[in-house]
Amino acid sequence: MNAKEFNEAFPVRTQVIYTNPLGGKRVTTITSPARVMFGGAMVCHVGGVAGEVDINRLEKVTPEVKLKQLKTVNTDEEFNLLYPIGSSFRYYPVKGDDNYREVKTRSTAWKLGCNEVVVCVDGIAGGVSIRHLEATEAGL
Repeated sequence: MNAKEFNEAFPVRTQVIYTNPLGGKRVTTITSPARVMFGGAMVCHVGGVAGEVDINRLEKVTPEVKLKQLKTVNTDEEFNLLYPIGSSFRYYPVKGDDNYREVKTRSTAWKLGCNEVVVCVDGIAGGVSIRHLEATEAGL
Protein backbone atom coordinates (compact mmCIF):
# COMPACT_ATOMS: atom_id res chain seq x y z
CA MET A 1 0.00 0.00 0.00
CA ASN A 2 1.42 3.40 -0.90
CA ALA A 3 0.83 6.64 1.02
CA LYS A 4 -2.00 7.77 -1.28
CA GLU A 5 -3.86 4.46 -0.86
CA PHE A 6 -3.30 4.56 2.92
CA ASN A 7 -4.63 8.13 3.16
CA GLU A 8 -7.73 7.13 1.19
CA ALA A 9 -8.36 4.07 3.39
CA PHE A 10 -7.36 5.82 6.66
CA PRO A 11 -8.24 9.53 6.37
CA VAL A 12 -7.42 11.97 9.17
CA ARG A 13 -9.73 11.43 12.21
CA THR A 14 -10.08 7.70 11.49
CA GLN A 15 -10.26 5.64 14.69
CA VAL A 16 -7.37 3.19 14.94
CA ILE A 17 -5.73 0.87 17.41
CA TYR A 18 -2.04 1.67 17.75
CA THR A 19 0.29 -1.11 18.92
CA ASN A 20 3.46 0.36 20.41
CA PRO A 21 6.88 -1.30 20.02
CA LEU A 22 6.48 -3.06 23.40
CA GLY A 23 3.13 -4.59 22.38
CA GLY A 24 0.84 -2.26 24.33
CA LYS A 25 -2.30 -1.12 22.53
CA ARG A 26 -4.33 2.07 22.65
CA VAL A 27 -7.32 3.40 20.80
CA THR A 28 -6.62 6.72 19.14
CA THR A 29 -7.25 8.71 15.96
CA ILE A 30 -5.07 9.59 13.00
CA THR A 31 -4.13 13.28 13.19
CA SER A 32 -2.07 13.74 10.01
CA PRO A 33 -1.88 12.18 6.55
CA ALA A 34 0.72 9.48 6.01
CA ARG A 35 4.00 10.35 4.35
CA VAL A 36 6.94 8.36 3.07
CA MET A 37 10.18 8.81 4.98
CA PHE A 38 13.69 8.45 3.62
CA GLY A 39 14.20 4.71 3.26
CA GLY A 40 10.59 4.01 2.29
CA ALA A 41 8.90 3.69 5.68
CA MET A 42 5.42 5.26 5.83
CA VAL A 43 4.50 7.20 8.96
CA CYS A 44 1.76 9.44 10.30
CA HIS A 45 0.79 11.14 13.56
CA VAL A 46 -1.81 9.71 15.93
CA GLY A 47 -3.36 11.31 19.00
CA GLY A 48 -1.58 10.83 22.31
CA VAL A 49 1.68 9.55 20.83
CA ALA A 50 4.74 11.76 20.57
CA GLY A 51 6.29 11.76 17.11
CA GLU A 52 5.34 9.84 14.02
CA VAL A 53 4.33 6.18 14.05
CA ASP A 54 4.83 3.43 11.49
CA ILE A 55 1.52 2.81 9.70
CA ASN A 56 2.10 -0.94 10.02
CA ARG A 57 1.38 -0.52 13.75
CA LEU A 58 -2.17 0.73 13.05
CA GLU A 59 -5.37 -1.28 12.81
CA LYS A 60 -8.65 0.27 11.69
CA VAL A 61 -11.45 0.12 14.25
CA THR A 62 -14.26 -2.00 12.78
CA PRO A 63 -17.40 -3.47 14.40
CA GLU A 64 -15.55 -6.80 14.77
CA VAL A 65 -12.65 -5.05 16.48
CA LYS A 66 -15.06 -3.20 18.80
CA LEU A 67 -16.55 -6.50 19.96
CA LYS A 68 -13.10 -7.81 20.92
CA GLN A 69 -11.55 -4.55 22.13
CA LEU A 70 -13.71 -3.78 25.19
CA LYS A 71 -11.72 -6.29 27.27
CA THR A 72 -8.54 -4.25 26.74
CA VAL A 73 -9.97 -0.73 27.08
CA ASN A 74 -8.32 0.92 30.09
CA THR A 75 -9.27 4.58 29.84
CA ASP A 76 -12.41 6.63 29.49
CA GLU A 77 -10.93 8.24 26.36
CA GLU A 78 -10.52 4.85 24.66
CA PHE A 79 -14.04 3.78 25.63
CA ASN A 80 -15.54 7.03 24.32
CA LEU A 81 -13.68 6.72 21.00
CA LEU A 82 -14.92 3.17 20.46
CA TYR A 83 -18.44 3.42 21.85
CA PRO A 84 -20.46 6.62 21.30
CA ILE A 85 -23.52 7.43 23.40
CA GLY A 86 -26.31 5.01 22.45
CA SER A 87 -24.05 1.96 21.98
CA SER A 88 -25.65 -1.35 23.03
CA PHE A 89 -24.21 -3.68 25.65
CA ARG A 90 -25.05 -6.58 27.90
CA TYR A 91 -24.76 -5.36 31.48
CA TYR A 92 -23.81 -7.98 34.08
CA PRO A 93 -24.69 -6.58 37.55
CA VAL A 94 -22.60 -9.35 39.13
CA LYS A 95 -19.43 -9.93 37.14
CA GLY A 96 -19.01 -13.61 36.31
CA ASP A 97 -22.74 -14.36 36.72
CA ASP A 98 -24.72 -15.38 33.62
CA ASN A 99 -27.61 -12.95 34.32
CA TYR A 100 -27.51 -9.77 32.27
CA ARG A 101 -29.76 -7.09 30.84
CA GLU A 102 -29.57 -5.33 27.50
CA VAL A 103 -28.69 -1.64 27.93
CA LYS A 104 -27.58 1.38 25.92
CA THR A 105 -25.13 4.01 27.09
CA ARG A 106 -26.62 7.39 27.92
CA SER A 107 -23.41 9.26 28.70
CA THR A 108 -19.75 9.33 27.88
CA ALA A 109 -17.49 7.32 30.19
CA TRP A 110 -15.47 8.96 32.95
CA LYS A 111 -12.80 7.91 35.42
CA LEU A 112 -13.49 7.82 39.15
CA GLY A 113 -10.88 8.82 41.73
CA CYS A 114 -9.95 5.15 42.16
CA ASN A 115 -9.26 4.95 38.37
CA GLU A 116 -12.33 2.78 37.69
CA VAL A 117 -13.96 3.75 34.36
CA VAL A 118 -17.74 4.04 34.51
CA VAL A 119 -20.58 5.03 32.17
CA CYS A 120 -24.31 5.70 32.58
CA VAL A 121 -26.67 3.18 30.98
CA ASP A 122 -30.46 3.07 30.53
CA GLY A 123 -32.42 1.94 33.58
CA ILE A 124 -29.55 2.15 36.08
CA ALA A 125 -28.96 5.09 38.43
CA GLY A 126 -25.35 6.29 38.49
CA GLY A 127 -22.40 4.93 36.59
CA VAL A 128 -21.62 1.26 35.99
CA SER A 129 -18.14 -0.14 35.54
CA ILE A 130 -17.19 -0.83 31.94
CA ARG A 131 -15.78 -4.13 33.25
CA HIS A 132 -19.41 -5.26 33.71
CA LEU A 133 -20.30 -4.54 30.06
CA GLU A 134 -20.08 -6.75 27.00
CA ALA A 135 -20.45 -5.11 23.58
CA THR A 136 -23.23 -6.48 21.36
CA GLU A 137 -23.36 -6.49 17.59
CA ALA A 138 -26.66 -4.59 17.66
CA GLY A 139 -24.96 -1.48 19.01
CA LEU A 140 -22.07 -1.30 16.56
